[in-house]
Amino acid sequence: MDRERSSGVDQDRGRRQAPLQDDGCRTLIKFCGMVRSEDVAVANALAVDYVGLVLYARSPRALDLVQAAALRRQLASHVAAVGLFVNAYPQQVQAAHRRIGLDVVQFHGDESPLHCLLGVAAKPAERAGPADQAERAEQAEQAKPAERAGPAGSARPAVRAEGSARAALAWWRALRIQDAETLPRAMRDYAGCEAFLVDHFDAPRSPSKPSLYGGTGQRFDWSLLPAAHARPKRLILSGGLDPEHVAHAVLQVAPWAVDVSTGIQANEPRKKDAGKMQAFVAAVRAADAMRPRG
Repeated sequence: MDRERSSGVDQDRGRRQAPLQDDGCRTLIKFCGMVRSEDVAVANALAVDYVGLVLYARSPRALDLVQAAALRRQLASHVAAVGLFVNAYPQQVQAAHRRIGLDVVQFHGDESPLHCLLGVAAKPAERAGPADQAERAEQAEQAKPAERAGPAGSARPAVRAEGSARAALAWWRALRIQDAETLPRAMRDYAGCEAFLVDHFDAPRSPSKPSLYGGTGQRFDWSLLPAAHARPKRLILSGGLDPEHVAHAVLQVAPWAVDVSTGIQANEPRKKDAGKMQAFVAAVRAADAMRPRG
């Protein structure tokens, strides 16, 4: 594997692709909710694969575009920047990418498949002229569910992903797992995404306390995930992971990557604990060493 491929750099498209596991036994790591320069420096030193920048104003870890761009410039070349959005307009996603220079967009709200595709479209939606509007209409048509035969020959709805070939950015779909159908349904509907991130579903408690979109620090029931052969190849496990429990998660779920925010938090949401960050990475690597190879 050459150096460009192993570092995840896409020379053809000018953006960083998802890093690939060399032998299927290296779990990728994403530190999410990074706010401080000193925490980014620790992430660089620990050689994590992704750093998440929260671009959702209601999050306690929210960044504005200036702050996010400053942190992006501090990332080492081997660390990819993931921008986390919740129900943002596609034009806002595109503007954030142009300002920050994101490698991946993570849709963490209630976005439809078409909404996601427009958010990572190669042409900014706000500049669309008549020809671009025709192209977007074609994308909309391609994003509609189409009937196709499943493994047993039965028809099932699926989104045709041809429109995603024109995407300028890789994108991930975050899912709050409510039942055993959450992930299989999303795999059919969001066929163009690079990876699926599975997280805890936070049920609304009252009108004044609506459901949270993430960052709860709570684990969901992993038995709600499909069997390993029926999952996406790139499954990112999130929700309630910390240095103490992540090794068990890696061994039991065998995800492509793990995502952590609250589990490496210090005494308040906008600070990370360097010791916890180091312990988290060490626990993942120890679990990787225990996994069967080949």
